Amino acid sequence: MKQAFPLFMRLFFSFSKNTLVAERKGEIVGGIILKTFFLPGGIKAGLVSWVFCSPSCAGMGVGQLLAEAGIDFLQKQRCAAIFACIEGHNSSSNRLFSRNGFSRLSFFQQLDTYGPIGLAIIWFHSGHFSDIGFFIWARSTESSPGTPRPVADARVEWSFVLLAHVLILTLASWRRGDVNYPALNSILILLFTFGIFYLVRHTAMLVVAWCQKLACEFRMWESGIFLSAIIALLFGGFVPAPGSVYPAGDNWRYTNSIPQLGMMAFFSSACLIGLAWVMALLIHSDAIQESWLPGVETAFLIAVIILVFDVLLPFFPFSCFNGRRLWDWNKAVWAAFGLSILPLLALV
Repeated sequence: MKQAFPLFMRLFFSFSKNTLVAERKGEIVGGIILKTFFLPGGIKAGLVSWVFCSPSCAGMGVGQLLAEAGIDFLQKQRCAAIFACIEGHNSSSNRLFSRNGFSRLSFFQQLDTYGPIGLAIIWFHSGHFSDIGFFIWARSTESSPGTPRPVADARVEWSFVLLAHVLILTLASWRRGDVNYPALNSILILLFTFGIFYLVRHTAMLVVAWCQKLACEFRMWESGIFLSAIIALLFGGFVPAPGSVYPAGDNWRYTNSIPQLGMMAFFSSACLIGLAWVMALLIHSDAIQESWLPGVETAFLIAVIILVFDVLLPFFPFSCFNGRRLWDWNKAVWAAFGLSILPLLALV
């Protein structure tokens, strides 16, 4: 486990009595952590909590053998459905679970198939309440409850993300005692601000993907939205969870896609940084009417917060943002973007 995961990620590791290992020449080279729990109605479910192997055995099929053994074990435990929670950029695990009969479920598919209580139980056992950029995968048997409906239209998910962020930041402002919330004009400013920023961010990525002839799809980070809402309620803080644009399907390889994903992140981040600098210049040059100033200042603050998470933090647990793609693509570009954001922090 220590060989397979970076230091900070190891802090979230959890063992189970249902642990299988892979051996090669008498040496343990991988493991799979399995858990079981019950859904409403007494339906038994299984969870592939962790699956990993030694980097020295990468490409030798260790993960596939572990997954097959884990699924077989959980089926023998009479689990009607088996779940896994996988980071969006972990394309090797995406392909592994896809080959073994798992399907990635959107938030609306999860809710429609398992209901609010079942969803909460699945999230609790999988740790999906706080893993930004991870997705729930499920493998069902004939006795499992329900059949997932078709994936929701990307426009529906994008609109949900937009409205959720308006409500979350309104909640955070109320929690801090800001008297301007929940005033209608303040909420409209948030709606317009998030709408512009996220439209620019995602459109830039999609346009670059189209120019590169890379089929892509928007995916919502439902766990990030939930985590942001909890932070807003408890502390009055705000963590953006805008979702992201990923290569379509589950058969792509992250390492092979870095040139295209890096270029998508480059133009998306450049557009957001440009917008933030334009607002900073407007605020400090007295070029806008005084009545418009509070709205522009609010928009500038949101822009800086988004840029901090989307560019400056490329490592776990924020590796789902564009900063990770920039880091893996061109560290010099990531550093240049970071240096252009630092002065904005001083202007907040």
